Amino acid sequence: MKKITQAQLNEVIKLHRMFLMGTSGGIRAVLKFHDLSDLDFSKANLSNADLSGSILNGANLSLGDFNNTNFFSCDLYKTDMRGSNFTRADFRGTQILGANLSKADMKGVDFRQGFIMNYDTEDADSGWSRTGETLFSGSNIRDTNMSNIMAQRTNFTNANLQGVILNDANLEGSNFTGTNLTDTDLSGSNLAKVNMHNSVLQGTVVLGVTGDIPIIQEMKDKQESRKKIDRELANINTLIRLHTLWIDTAGKKGKQLNLSGYNLSKENDIRRYPLTLIVADNCQFIGLNLHGAMMQSSILDNSDFQDCSARDSDFRGSSFKSAKFTRADLRNANFSHLKVQKGGKSIFQPVDLSDADMSFTNMEMAHFEGANLKNTNFAHANLRNVDFTGAQLEGANFEKADLTGAILSDTIIEGKA
Repeated sequence: MKKITQAQLNEVIKLHRMFLMGTSGGIRAVLKFHDLSDLDFSKANLSNADLSGSILNGANLSLGDFNNTNFFSCDLYKTDMRGSNFTRADFRGTQILGANLSKADMKGVDFRQGFIMNYDTEDADSGWSRTGETLFSGSNIRDTNMSNIMAQRTNFTNANLQGVILNDANLEGSNFTGTNLTDTDLSGSNLAKVNMHNSVLQGTVVLGVTGDIPIIQEMKDKQESRKKIDRELANINTLIRLHTLWIDTAGKKGKQLNLSGYNLSKENDIRRYPLTLIVADNCQFIGLNLHGAMMQSSILDNSDFQDCSARDSDFRGSSFKSAKFTRADLRNANFSHLKVQKGGKSIFQPVDLSDADMSFTNMEMAHFEGANLKNTNFAHANLRNVDFTGAQLEGANFEKADLTGAILSDTIIEGKA
């Protein structure tokens, strides 16, 4: 597969711009089966170009014009596509794992399955498998316009489609398992045979859709009936004050804060409060700003932190069994053990993240010293310079994770130190 330099790409973009303007000497951009990884396409006008079969891993395609561009069977792993125009582009059979498409215009795009015949030729060998399925797993597609798209049997598992406009789209047979569809507008779309298992449907608009409507509506109603902070009867300040009193008096006064089952996704000020020793099992923190939050020694099992910004947060000694952190920003977060007093003795209480999903997260410089990370999913995560000293890593998944500079001293993997 041919690789080009940034200077060569800049020349291709220049000649393509001349081609679009009808200027003498202009040449249409045809970069089929090229390795274009990590190159900068930002603000480029490559409408009607042909990039089919190419690899664009980590490339910057933001704020550009790709109207009617051919991305057939491309690899767009962790590509920056924010704010670009992709109207009527061909994305059939494209792999778009962990990419950022927020605020892009994708009206009328074709996301159906697509195969390149005789792909195993020497010139076309990219080293990754093309199944023909268009794959958006783990991608951030927030606030994107995807009206009138053709996306039959497309894989949107664990993607963020919050606020996306998906009017009159053909989504038949698509997989939305674990997908964040908060405030997504699906009006008029074909949802026949879609898989919505564990998807987030709060505020999702389903007017005029076709498909398994009773099942989808039941899921939506159940989620929207989740408990929320009642501003009249249980002001959050009162709850926090009682919780603080409970801690200060060793449980003799006040009341421990229990937010189990609550939806806190609209509580944007929650990080300002002391949240040590809270109980919040099966709680939704989706998309919240938890930068610098203090949540030590808390029970947060089965809770949902996907798309949260939790840089520099202190989670020492807490339990996050089966919690979900997909795409969360956890840079420099502290998930290490906490020294506590029990039975008159000082012990180290480890963080428990067993069976948690931390795929596609950014955890650069985070701390997991002594943590229980059995069966934790770190697939596609940024784990640069993370400290795993003494952690239990049996069954953990590190597929395509970046472990550059990570500290793995004294870790336990498959029962061996």
